[in-house]
Amino acid sequence: MNKKNFAKMNNQEFKDAVIQLGGTPTEVFENNELASLFLPILKNDFNICDNYIPNTIDEKYKINFSILAGFDENYEEAALTDYENYTTGETTISYFNGGHFFIKDS
Repeated sequence: MNKKNFAKMNNQEFKDAVIQLGGTPTEVFENNELASLFLPILKNDFNICDNYIPNTIDEKYKINFSILAGFDENYEEAALTDYENYTTGETTISYFNGGHFFIKDS
């Protein structure tokens, strides 16, 4: 999978990519007032994800993880199974029809 670097996209490329992901109505970006409010927030969120460095501390959480994923998401399987490295509890993965925003469509 080629990772997109959302943080380095210009505003139009970013808007197009976010709309393609689903979950964000096109009306948000068509309305200048809404776009001016949400664009910086969304860009910062994606910047955090693009530049995330996993915790290298050996201490694990003592909780169970439930991972929810859409069958149509574009991800590497390790992105889901790696969660088990962060807990001493149980990690379960459940798959649903749809993409990243499967819950919106179901």
